[in-house]
Amino acid sequence: NYSNATSLTVLSGDVIGSMSNDPANGPVYVARGNEVLALDPSSGAVLGSWSLGQPVVKVLVLLNK
Repeated sequence: NYSNATSLTVLSGDVIGSMSNDPANGPVYVARGNEVLALDPSSGAVLGSWSLGQPVVKVLVLLNK
């Protein structure tokens, strides 16, 4: 409902099964197949990736404050 609302493709390819925001450090973590990716929330750039060898069901961010 905002006049300046836009959308951004964060990741092309496989379906993102789970997504979690890390407000303490900034990235958005997504589960895609057998890997977890850290994404820059403003540009969609991949900051890091971890292959787990098994399908990732859910991404949970541990916040240590």
